Amino acid sequence: MSGCLAACLLFLTACSKDAHITLSETETDTLYVSANGNLELANVEEFSSEQYKEGELKTFIEETIQTFKEDGTHREDSVAMKDFVVKNKEAKVLLAIENAETYTAFQGEELQFLTSDNIADNLILPENFKRASDGKTIEKKTVLEEKELKYLIIEENLCVRVEGTIKYYSDAMLTGDNEIQTTGEKVAVIIFE
Repeated sequence: MSGCLAACLLFLTACSKDAHITLSETETDTLYVSANGNLELANVEEFSSEQYKEGELKTFIEETIQTFKEDGTHREDSVAMKDFVVKNKEAKVLLAIENAETYTAFQGEELQFLTSDNIADNLILPENFKRASDGKTIEKKTVLEEKELKYLIIEENLCVRVEGTIKYYSDAMLTGDNEIQTTGEKVAVIIFE
């Protein structure tokens, strides 16, 4: 019995370290980006039962995903609904999205995920970034010299969480070691390791 309890506690501890999005803790639109570029997107919207029924909304989301998959250019598992909740006049949906290209196609919002190996020197990046550790300004050429970094380029207003630690950023507000708020007014660049 004690061995079983220890195994359960170990399992729960491992799960609690998971940085992925949970709808119960999400209050605003949030994007999670894994180290390999897989995405999770939580959308939070006001919900009025006078306008829609909960089941109708869920069916609409499922049909939208299915239509996207059936266009023939995306894999069957490219977008999936992981969770759906309606509570306190809010509807929340959590989507798993294969990569940045799929996100752009499905959401209609530009998103790029690049690594130090495939970022082009001629890519339009700001001339300066803020270093996350101390807020100091760092030149683009210095940032580009570092290897093993991931670059997320986004124009939406989102809370963004990354798997890893944010090292540099532009046109966003750092809210934690692995979390940042973009404005949607300018293109934000988030660089993490």
